[in-house]
Amino acid sequence: MTDTSPGYDMALSVADETRFAELLELATEFRIPCPGHPSGHHADLRVRRRLDGQADGWAVLNDNPGNEHAWTGTQWIYRGELSRADIYRYDRQTAIDEATRIAPLETSAFLAHSNDSAPNARKEPPDGHRHQHQTGRQSLH
Repeated sequence: MTDTSPGYDMALSVADETRFAELLELATEFRIPCPGHPSGHHADLRVRRRLDGQADGWAVLNDNPGNEHAWTGTQWIYRGELSRADIYRYDRQTAIDEATRIAPLETSAFLAHSNDSAPNARKEPPDGHRHQHQTGRQSLH
């Protein structure tokens, strides 16, 4: 084993951090798992960079191809009903933080919906409101 000086080790560490930061700038998508979700990685939330060259921004999206919804900060809305500015509303770190925050809530909503879908379970909440969650199924709000 070769001995190295603390200065050499620090220089390597700084170089590694610089390279990591450069690679991070190239990323266009991050996948945030919904912990404990029965669908595993198929339920991941996606944090995606806006790539149309018109503006910079990041979106939090469900992983539901053909029926994709964007997180607006308070609810999931079908992408076709939102402007690009509303979809790509976050900077990278805020989008990752928000997806990480709501991922366990998505699992809970899915499991609650699954339990409510059991025979003899009440199908409608008293106020009739429903919440669209990331799997494309509706769960009680």
